[in-house]
Amino acid sequence: MSESDDRLMEMRRSMFATLKNEGFHSVAALIEGEHEPGRINGVQPDLIGFNEKGIGVVVQVETCDTVRTLEAEERLTSLVMVQAEGHEYRLLVPTECMNQVVEWIGRIGLDEDIVWEYF
Repeated sequence: MSESDDRLMEMRRSMFATLKNEGFHSVAALIEGEHEPGRINGVQPDLIGFNEKGIGVVVQVETCDTVRTLEAEERLTSLVMVQAEGHEYRLLVPTECMNQVVEWIGRIGLDEDIVWEYF
């Protein structure tokens, strides 16, 4: 596994724990030993969870290497549409590329409220 892959897995595990602590259940994640999330609009998110009211959260995790790539933008635009259905969307990115990310999502017309910072 590359350093970037290790970081990605570390970020996924951190958000998995965060979702569990926030009371989301049925959390599926691209983490070994966990159920994998299903596809949404043809894209597989990194994590999906639901709370007791049935409201979901969809999480996309990007590293500084993957942010602003065409693939990341395609995932972002496909997955962020869950907000229109009343669910929450989070984009988890490392602190060191936050400025890049805020500029990127602003350029494509999204609110920076979706961005979660990984320290």
